[in-house]
Amino acid sequence: METKTHTARIALLAGLIGLGAVAAVSVQAREGTQDTASFAEFDLDGNGEVTQAEMDEVRAIKAAERFAAADADGNGELTSEEMLAAAQARMGERMERRIARQFERLDADESGALSAEELEAGREKGRRFDPARIFERMDANDDGVLDAEEFASAQERMEERRGGKGEGKGRKGGQRD
Repeated sequence: METKTHTARIALLAGLIGLGAVAAVSVQAREGTQDTASFAEFDLDGNGEVTQAEMDEVRAIKAAERFAAADADGNGELTSEEMLAAAQARMGERMERRIARQFERLDADESGALSAEELEAGREKGRRFDPARIFERMDANDDGVLDAEEFASAQERMEERRGGKGEGKGRKGGQRD
């Protein structure tokens, strides 16, 4: 029984790491930092086409590479500490790239530091919504203020658009501080 449990854990970890490899490639492609999964890398036989078998093989190779990189003590098993360290390293690298891009975009005076004004200008420039328009839509009776009923009604409409997710309790359904 213990061997089956051990084998199941290894299979589960390998599967999770394989999924992580695919997810990482997807994130890298989205962030423009992809350098590990070019077409040529998937086209193992070089014939200009990628088959399912080639994709499966590349995923297996990448999963094995990620497993080996995470297996700090090289014993062929991952502890929760090793998995956490590997995840933190990947997140740290991703955050470094993201912050570098933000500085490139926001540091208008190229001082190497961001002022409150530069941050606000970047926030305004990157805003995907208009707060004044949102307020206007919430103000059902057009009196320039929101009463509790208008506020509750707007929250209900937002929950309906989200499919009931969150139930008005903040991000991902958690309680707000």
